[in-house]
Amino acid sequence: YHQPGAILSYCNSGIILLGRLIECVTGLPWDQALQHYLAQPLGIDSIVTTLAAADQFNMARGHIRDPQTGALRLDPKPFLYPGHGPAGSTPTGRMRDLLTVAAHHFLSNQPPDASGYIPADLVAEMQRVQISAQVPFFLQGWGLGWTVWDWGGRTIIGHDGATASTRAFLRIDPSHGFAVALAVNTIAALPLYEDMIPAMAQDLLGISELIDTIPQPQPSRDLSIYCGSYEDPLVHIDIEQDGDALLMRHRPHATNSLPFRSGQAVKLHPYADDYFFVYGDGSRSYETDNGPSTKIRRPYSFVTLKNGERYLSTGASAFKRVS
Repeated sequence: YHQPGAILSYCNSGIILLGRLIECVTGLPWDQALQHYLAQPLGIDSIVTTLAAADQFNMARGHIRDPQTGALRLDPKPFLYPGHGPAGSTPTGRMRDLLTVAAHHFLSNQPPDASGYIPADLVAEMQRVQISAQVPFFLQGWGLGWTVWDWGGRTIIGHDGATASTRAFLRIDPSHGFAVALAVNTIAALPLYEDMIPAMAQDLLGISELIDTIPQPQPSRDLSIYCGSYEDPLVHIDIEQDGDALLMRHRPHATNSLPFRSGQAVKLHPYADDYFFVYGDGSRSYETDNGPSTKIRRPYSFVTLKNGERYLSTGASAFKRVS
C-alpha cells in the first residue's frame, strides 16, 4: 500500500518473514528457535505454539460472538492461522512469562542463566523509535519490534496482540523497572484495559496513559477535502462531513475475521489542519457491550506523501485513500 519507510502502518507480514529468516539462520522451525533462544535461557517452560501443548496448561480459551444468537461462545479454532504464528497468532503462555521477558530481557538485562543475553546497546536500539507516528500525543512510533508510547512525557514500550477471540497487552517502563501485562479471552477487551491500566499507571507511576487535555476544536480548512474512502487489507473506512466535524465508518473486508461494528459512526473533531480527535460518545469502533466510552481520546491525521498519495493515519495504522 506504500513504499517502505514512507509512513508508519503496522503489518504482521514483516514479522512472519522474520520468522522464516530465523528458520534459515538457525536451522530450526521458528517455534523451536523461540524455545531455544528465548524461553529456555529465561527459565520459561510454558510458552507453547500448538493447541495440544496448550491444553496441558489448562489454557483459557477465547470467546467469539455467535452469528446466530449474538451470544459469546468458546472459539472452536483458537489456532486458526498457524502460518501467522511468528506474528503472534499461536504462541501462548502465562502472564508471568511476559513479565519474566520484561524483567530480564529489558529491565535488568540480566537473565539468570544467560550473561549478556542481549547486549545493552541492542536493547537501547530496540527501544529507540525507528519510524515516527504521523499523529501527535500518546504514540511516538515503532522501535525494533516494540511500540513506543509517550505517557505524560515518559517513554513506555510494549506491544498488543489480538486474535479473533483474545486480546493481550504488555507495557514496560524501562526507566522505573515497571511492567504490567493483561490478557483477556475475548476480543472486546479494550474497556477492561481502559479501566485498569491507566489507573495503575497513575497510582504506581504518577503518570497518565490517557490524553487528559484535548486541544479546543477549531475550524479547519474545507473539510470536504478529507471525505472519501480509505482502506487497508482488512478494513474499509468511509469519511463524510457532518457539520464542523467528520464521520468515520468502518466496514471489514470479507477476509477479516476480527469483529468490527460495521457502519458505526465515529466523529472526528478538528483541532488543526489535517489533525482530528476522537472522544466521548460513539468513540469506539470495536465490538463491546459496555456502551460508549468517555475515556477514549485518540488523535487521527490525514497525511499526504511526496508522491501525492493520501492516507488516514491512526498513528499505528495507515489507510490509503481509494476514492
